[in-house]
Amino acid sequence: MWFTSMKHCFYLALMLFLSLIMVSPAQAAKAKAYQNTEIGCMGQAIFYEAAGEPYQGQVAVANVIFNRMSSGIYPRTVCGVIRERGQFQWVNNHKLRKKRVYHATKRDKRIHNLASKLYRQYKSGKRHDTTRGSLFFSSNGVRPAPRAVKSVKIGRHQFFTLRKFKFNKNRKLA
Repeated sequence: MWFTSMKHCFYLALMLFLSLIMVSPAQAAKAKAYQNTEIGCMGQAIFYEAAGEPYQGQVAVANVIFNRMSSGIYPRTVCGVIRERGQFQWVNNHKLRKKRVYHATKRDKRIHNLASKLYRQYKSGKRHDTTRGSLFFSSNGVRPAPRAVKSVKIGRHQFFTLRKFKFNKNRKLA
């Protein structure tokens, strides 16, 4: 009798554990939609900022966005960083896009796949930051902030870090 009650307790505990870790289909769909939105924003940023750059330059632009997300001074999402006022001019200034439109599923599939790969690496903690912690980049070499110092040049972009800046290691990401 003790064995069957012990067995019964085990199954109840297992069911409770599984119910805690299982995600409902609605929650899974919501999480997938959120991830797709974040990847879409990253794809747009790579497209409008670095489509003409070599692969390393495109990865570096994505790394700046990830660095900002981890910094503690910028929003915690890709879309939040990109849409923050005054940061990426092409977001609100349609003239800067020069009639180019990002199509994730058509001609720009390579950029979309790169954005997806980099986002997954970031979320898993397995990304390699080629920009040495840069928070800014410039294609014309203009220093973006008084405390900004040059870190690395990749393609036509100069990347900048902030002097005496420390990343918030405990920052929870969305």
